Amino acid sequence: MATIDSLTGIKNKHAYAQWEEKINARIAKGEQEPFAVVVCDVNNLKAVNDLYGHKEGDAYIKRACAKICDIFSHSPVFRIGGDEFVVILSGEDYVWRKTLMEQVSTVPEDRTKVRIGETIAAGMVEYQKDRHVNLLSVFEEADKAMYEKKQMMKEAILSDDIQTEVDLEAEEIPVINVRKRILIADDIEMNREMLGDLLEDDYDICYAADGVETLEVLRSHKDEIDLVLLDLQMPNMNGREVIAEMQVDEELMSIPVIFLTVDQKAELDCLKIGAMDFIPKPFPDIDIVKARIAKCIELSEDRDLIRHTERDKLTGLLNRDYFFRYVSRLDHIYRDTALDAVVCDINSFHSVNEKYGRQFCDLVLRSIGISVRKLARRIGGIGCRQGGDTFLLYCPHQDDYEQLISEFLAEVFAEKEMADKVSLRFGVYSDAQQEADIEDRFARAIAAADRAKDKHQSICEYYADT
Repeated sequence: MATIDSLTGIKNKHAYAQWEEKINARIAKGEQEPFAVVVCDVNNLKAVNDLYGHKEGDAYIKRACAKICDIFSHSPVFRIGGDEFVVILSGEDYVWRKTLMEQVSTVPEDRTKVRIGETIAAGMVEYQKDRHVNLLSVFEEADKAMYEKKQMMKEAILSDDIQTEVDLEAEEIPVINVRKRILIADDIEMNREMLGDLLEDDYDICYAADGVETLEVLRSHKDEIDLVLLDLQMPNMNGREVIAEMQVDEELMSIPVIFLTVDQKAELDCLKIGAMDFIPKPFPDIDIVKARIAKCIELSEDRDLIRHTERDKLTGLLNRDYFFRYVSRLDHIYRDTALDAVVCDINSFHSVNEKYGRQFCDLVLRSIGISVRKLARRIGGIGCRQGGDTFLLYCPHQDDYEQLISEFLAEVFAEKEMADKVSLRFGVYSDAQQEADIEDRFARAIAAADRAKDKHQSICEYYADT
């Protein structure tokens, strides 16, 4: 047990130290056979932990470990740090070392996996008698090679991502390497102007005098604001209430917030409720303020690159995997509110596709996607495209779905041609949190929708107690 890593089940750092002693002894005696050291580092572990929690981070480490062990199946693999693995290649793996190294650093074709930890940087160095006095000297060279590979992969992936995003709609393209805009929200005019004067050489500045105005500015300029400097205590709506609203708004939740407050003890509380950082009043040295702002914007842009893999390109809605993550977030935010799982499905979509063609069907899907996003924003929910023709909505309970869906259909089928060719069915599973498994919640909603399969533009409600 002392030599086994408890998370992955492979050899741990202690076991590596034991192997190191044995290899060093053989090197000293001149008896060591050819071998190579591979150092592997799993990319973006911190980002995964920060965005999705340590449980997902642990799962990500396990996936990476399984990949490394599958590739180097004839050699011992050690986990020597949080995201760092070492492999000592010998025998068959040593013979095929170059081929195996090509496999370990392969970037997945599915771009959604690149930013959630599905890439591994690896460096390899072969032991040479005349150059390496011990295992550590081989390891250090391999470690250096790994970091060089990591930087190359980072630059290549970023370049590919930016090129891919050129094809996305303008509203989905992150703003990179341009002058950033900061919203300063403070009820004291002197504070706003003083901070704005200090930052205006480096950033474009806009202002809000209270919480209500802050949300109005954010919603009007959501694609232009890169950071909010938010006073904790403001009239009409305080900073805590503003960030709570932002966290349930799909279009605002990604904008980073730094709290400003005279309460020196509020730092932990600010971070717990969703702020990215905290700046005390009176303000510290302006260089410190600028450094914190720059770091928060940098981290936010890295996070946005991940976020842009979350969405279905055609409709702009969350894809299934990320949607389920946000469902868990809404469960936490609306702990005391009933939440409903809603499904919208296109009847006989395959036949519609065959009869009217892909271009028409893409138009239908995009129209539904836009309407789902609008409805989700309106009622405080989140939307998803699952598969080809199924859309999911998770939202606080609504008393009149027939009215909501009637309005939804009027918007989707604004063009008569589309209404004549397509029909939708809906299913609602109310108070869905009582079902612990998220997939089961929507399976129940889908079952309800199936009961409405042949009812043009109809709704079927299904409750847990029936």
